[in-house]
Amino acid sequence: MGKPDLLRTEIVKAYGAQLGADVAADELRAWVRERLATYSCPREIRLWMRCR
Repeated sequence: MGKPDLLRTEIVKAYGAQLGADVAADELRAWVRERLATYSCPREIRLWMRCR
């Protein structure tokens, strides 16, 4: 999702729900960096716990 940014005009922000898995935002960011171009990687990640 795009988020307005004063320096870059817009940055990528990712939102996600954790389904019981204990994954930190830094781990997710590292995983994404291996698979996407640098400009496509989220600069901000927002995770929340989801109850089943």
